[in-house]
Amino acid sequence: MSDIILTTFDWVPEMPRGYVRDLRVRWALEEAGFAYRVESVPFRDRNAEHFAHQPFGQVPWLTDGDLSIFESGAILLHLGERSDTLMPAIRAVAGGFGMAVRGARFCRGREPALVLLHVLR
Repeated sequence: MSDIILTTFDWVPEMPRGYVRDLRVRWALEEAGFAYRVESVPFRDRNAEHFAHQPFGQVPWLTDGDLSIFESGAILLHLGERSDTLMPAIRAVAGGFGMAVRGARFCRGREPALVLLHVLR
């Protein structure tokens, strides 16, 4: 993989501590054995560059070469598609799984798991 950068806040207030989703991304990066570095952005001073990577002003976001991805679930899917350690069985059984997951996000009012079962049938 190219140079991977995980960006997170330099500080988190008491109330949302433990709910910032960078831990799950760090875990996946470690499990997959990808080389990466962590950079932080100020919590209190979110500038235009921050919003260019994460339009909701949140963290984490992952930069992989020229690609910038926000939302931890999307980041995990990106990493999983590139790692046999993270998604070996799914990649072997259902090559179109990634497309099914992406499609399931847009099936409003339906459980994504049920949509996936229908798509993968």
